[in-house]
Amino acid sequence: MPVLEIDRFEIAQRLSGTSVTGIELGVAKGYFAKRMVDSGVFSKFYGVDAYSDTHDTKDYLGALNTVGIDKNYTLIRSYFEEALD
Repeated sequence: MPVLEIDRFEIAQRLSGTSVTGIELGVAKGYFAKRMVDSGVFSKFYGVDAYSDTHDTKDYLGALNTVGIDKNYTLIRSYFEEALD
């Protein structure tokens, strides 16, 4: 079976619907999240990152600044397992 390879930035172009929810695990500086939110495809988009390893509070605040504090974007500062609830 052939493997379908797409660039991660093409994801939004391949989705359709009126109530699409997205999540990014590992947000870093927020550049990918911004592209997804700006695509207009998602009714709600979440980002999850603990900002406790190579990324820190400065990167967390930078991601909020990059993506913006928008009603359809929520950045959860947590480890992935803890964010499940």
